[in-house]
Amino acid sequence: MIRPEILLLVLGMTLVTYLPRLIPFVFLKADRIPERWRSLLGHIPHAALGALLIPGCINGVAGNPVASVAGIAAAGLVLWFKPNILLAMVAAVVAALSFIEG
Repeated sequence: MIRPEILLLVLGMTLVTYLPRLIPFVFLKADRIPERWRSLLGHIPHAALGALLIPGCINGVAGNPVASVAGIAAAGLVLWFKPNILLAMVAAVVAALSFIEG
């Protein structure tokens, strides 16, 4: 049997998490949002993804930040010219491995 305080905690967390996502859909219409704001809001997923990935990439090769930066630079360079995520990953690994002493 689930204890009532646990159930209330889960319901409270659900409410607090779900409401901020639901409110914009209920009260805002896409055609009423200015184009400038729509453009800004469209960049949020990219910024959030960068905020999640970049720290892990920098610390990707423990004790060797040069190898991490080389991997990031290689992936960025490949993606700049040819947007192929698999090719970028291979380039990042090869570049990082070239700076690892072994």
